[in-house]
Amino acid sequence: RFAPYASVGIPDYATVSFTPENIPVSACRTIYQNRFPFEFEEKNLLEMILERGKEIYFLKKAMPGLPENLLFGFSPEEMKWCHDNEALIYNFFIQNNLLYEKNLQKTMRYVNDGPATPGFDPKSPGNLGSFVGWKLISNYSKNKNTDLETTLTTDDAQEIISGDLYKP
Repeated sequence: RFAPYASVGIPDYATVSFTPENIPVSACRTIYQNRFPFEFEEKNLLEMILERGKEIYFLKKAMPGLPENLLFGFSPEEMKWCHDNEALIYNFFIQNNLLYEKNLQKTMRYVNDGPATPGFDPKSPGNLGSFVGWKLISNYSKNKNTDLETTLTTDDAQEIISGDLYKP
């Protein structure tokens, strides 16, 4: 724990990405967010996780050699947890009828950073929606053979999820 961060109220989970190797990620994320700002009003969880997934998809395309955990802002252990529990994460959203939920108090916890994601193991990272969104977007792009611009500008969540062969 770095005392100056704690002294200004920055939580430990947020400091994972405060490293020199995260500078290019932050720069690319800013470029992406200027072009495609995250909008959550009047959106359901599926639409929000797809927006977050597109951001990660863009980062992966812009910096293909970078370790995945840096793109997500996760520790290597948290990234491993996501891959090991991929089916559990996706099924959680399905079984709890969360994909079409619009109540922000119920949904924002899955698309924002945090120390862990509510409803999951304390070892889980916050923002698990980004991981699922990235998986959905990656599979959509692969199955539809779309280019980057088409993938990033497709707004029809139903088209993305129905044309998707995502089976974690």
